[in-house]
Amino acid sequence: IDDGRRYFEYFLDDELVGVCGYHQRKCDPPSVVWGGFFITATRSSPLTRMQIKFDSILHILRHTEAQLGYIETYADQSQSNMLAILEKLDARKVGELKDFYGPGVDMQIMQLDLQAMRAKYLPLAASTQ
Repeated sequence: IDDGRRYFEYFLDDELVGVCGYHQRKCDPPSVVWGGFFITATRSSPLTRMQIKFDSILHILRHTEAQLGYIETYADQSQSNMLAILEKLDARKVGELKDFYGPGVDMQIMQLDLQAMRAKYLPLAASTQ
């Protein structure tokens, strides 16, 4: 069944370390995707976790025509490094859900301009291959 989800398993030395990708919800226009980053091996290095996230974003840039990407993450950077990564990628905060992950643990919704990212990052990615 094609329900708009495209998720990929990431392995390191035969261990599943992440399931990441994107989905296009039927209620959203085709110009919108939602990213999903689930790191399963928390003992993996921060560099490995970041590479998995960047690989997933590059896949979205290369294989979709979406113009906007949305990612839900912890609002508190001590819970996850995803917010810091998104801020470096010029994402902007578009929403916050108080107590979403539990009392005092909020979710932040970030928006990426995928068109701007294609122009900025795809030439760099091509030059490193």
